Amino acid sequence: MRMKGSFLVAMWFGLVAGVLFLIGGRFLPGFFVLGLVVLLTSLRFASDRSTRLLIGSIAAVICGGVLLFYAVRSEITGRAVDYHAYGRVVVGRPVTRREFPEKFREATNYKWALGIVCVSIGAGGFMFRRNLDRSDLF
Repeated sequence: MRMKGSFLVAMWFGLVAGVLFLIGGRFLPGFFVLGLVVLLTSLRFASDRSTRLLIGSIAAVICGGVLLFYAVRSEITGRAVDYHAYGRVVVGRPVTRREFPEKFREATNYKWALGIVCVSIGAGGFMFRRNLDRSDLF
């Protein structure tokens, strides 16, 4: 499979940016960028629809797991980040359970809900992928 130049440039940029984030000590953005590079590269080289759906399902479950981890961490520590969008700018403000209980609950509930939705999408995609594999046999 021949790759286009723009795809190669984007992947190299992602690799360099991810490594620079890791070197700079910003682990979450670094792993996010490197994971995105791996996801897009694997989707590019996937041979059929069933494999692409499996890759997307795995990515959705991983994203859901990360969100659920942060929701559990917020529940345990009592600290969360409340995000607000002001036009094109998204600003995060730290909140605690003791000082702002409503904002804390709202921020944590969003993490729980998005995590459950991502894991559900991943599980549904995996089950649908198994049906695609069975239909290819008959």
